[in-house]
Amino acid sequence: MGIKCKAVVFTEPRQVEVRQIELPEGDRGDIVVRTLYSGISAGTELWSLTGKYWCTRFPTIPGYQKVGVVEQVGKEVTGYKSGDVVYLRFTRVTPGTNVEWAGHTGWSVVSASEPEMFKIPPNLSRTEAALLCMPAVGYHGAAEVMPVEKGQWVVVIGLGMIGQYSAQTANMLGARVIGLDLLDDRLKLAADHAGAITINPSKEDPAETIKKHCGDGVDAVIDTSAHTETINASFHWLHAGGRYCLQGYYPDRTPLDLLWPHAKELVIYNPTNCTPEGQRTCARNLADGKMHMKSMITHVVPADEAPAMYDMLLNRRQEAMGIVLDWQKG
Repeated sequence: MGIKCKAVVFTEPRQVEVRQIELPEGDRGDIVVRTLYSGISAGTELWSLTGKYWCTRFPTIPGYQKVGVVEQVGKEVTGYKSGDVVYLRFTRVTPGTNVEWAGHTGWSVVSASEPEMFKIPPNLSRTEAALLCMPAVGYHGAAEVMPVEKGQWVVVIGLGMIGQYSAQTANMLGARVIGLDLLDDRLKLAADHAGAITINPSKEDPAETIKKHCGDGVDAVIDTSAHTETINASFHWLHAGGRYCLQGYYPDRTPLDLLWPHAKELVIYNPTNCTPEGQRTCARNLADGKMHMKSMITHVVPADEAPAMYDMLLNRRQEAMGIVLDWQKG
């Protein structure tokens, strides 16, 4: 007999339901976790919901970040016990079930050796832990792949959650940050938490402002926007030998003007996802107050309200940033 629980399901493009599913029983080396909260990744999950994520097959269970309580421990498991609060990303599912990590489920069955699962610091908010992949993705690009260096000028394009943590990471590494976004509330978050000089391109020319601060150009640009015109314009902001991090998701052909990367001999990085080490580091940074998330969580709602949250993201995306589903209610 398997484990029955609720799950968020993308039934077809732009259609979301909360359904009852069945998970396999835990084995000797597994732990069974009851979900407390799961976090919505607005970027990746919207690409999936609209059918533009590269591996999406409908119906599918989305999501890849959550926190829960260990309820059952297999006979061969060491290192975990009942009652531990853990961060994890997915669950094992029954054969034939389409998943994209299956983060949005009421329960999880996971091997205890899973490297991306760990006990969260006791002083880390559980709602913040449910969104832990967001800072870890920004950290991966800025700290693990490039990495940004002390004293450099770094421009971050797009200040959703990934961009915010690209900016916070760059700031922690001693860089001077310039943040671009069309929403003033997101610019304020980057100023408050990453010490960023902020630019709203609808109100001022980024090239002029950057030149005023940086003279011959910045050292690095991190793009999270996937906006072709802005990416091509930003090549001009870099000095010769500068570095570029394509941190967004680029589902369609992206026409890049490669003259300037060629002429300036730019180095281009293309990170994806995050690492187990980065997730643990970001958990500690959040717990210790070196990274900040509380002001970015705009919605904490019962999991049954997931369809309404995705509708908001599809149609009124500016109203939300960090969205957490509460699996303890309903």
